[in-house]
Amino acid sequence: MYSYFYDDFVSEKKYERIITAVENRLTDLGIQGRIDRFAPFRSPKEMLADAVRKGAKTIVAVGNDETVRKVIEIWPDFSVTLGIIPVSEPSALSSFLGIPTGEAACDTLSARIIEKLDLGKINNRYFLSHLKIPSESVTIECEGGFAVTPVGGGDVRVCNFSVPNSQYDAGIDIASSCDPRDGVLDLLVTSGDKSFLAGLKSLFGRKKAGAPEVSVFSLKHMVIRSEKPITVISDGGAYEDTQFKVEVEPQKLRV
Repeated sequence: MYSYFYDDFVSEKKYERIITAVENRLTDLGIQGRIDRFAPFRSPKEMLADAVRKGAKTIVAVGNDETVRKVIEIWPDFSVTLGIIPVSEPSALSSFLGIPTGEAACDTLSARIIEKLDLGKINNRYFLSHLKIPSESVTIECEGGFAVTPVGGGDVRVCNFSVPNSQYDAGIDIASSCDPRDGVLDLLVTSGDKSFLAGLKSLFGRKKAGAPEVSVFSLKHMVIRSEKPITVISDGGAYEDTQFKVEVEPQKLRV
């Protein structure tokens, strides 16, 4: 049984034609199902739990990348599969997964080629792509064995997988090697050294101009600590706290 979660924006008139085409194609394929709509006063978590209680085996996010994030963020321990029908930009996540936009996505859904992907988890909320962490006054305790403290105002990311050329791209060349099926998260720390000495190294060829140094740590879990509250960005969502427990859930997501 399929259950379709429509984001609230798809009710706008400009999406009427594409939604009608999608629904007609789903009917032709025999995979139409219950429709739930996100709304300001409806809990996505309660919607998901209710759909599963009523027999849903596949939850389909109809919208864009933000819709997918809303569903994955509260993905509970249910044996269900996630489908995606993108109808609007941004749709970088679905494109990276090989899912076309609009009516054509229905055929992809009907083919039922299922991939198992790792999910990241931050303080009991899930994420698919990556985290962006403020580097100021942050210490990252890595699997209880050592700690990393970024210096020089560099860039810090925790990557499950990176979507090139999108708002979710970690912006670091090595991020393209992040594999959402390897059972680990990659902690990427870039150098923030903007000193005069660093400029001389670049000038004399010891370091490429504009190419920051990157340290990579492949980890199953870590704890991010800060003396003052910081905001961590997760696939477009934002969380503020002084401590974040981050871990990987191997093959958590069937998509």
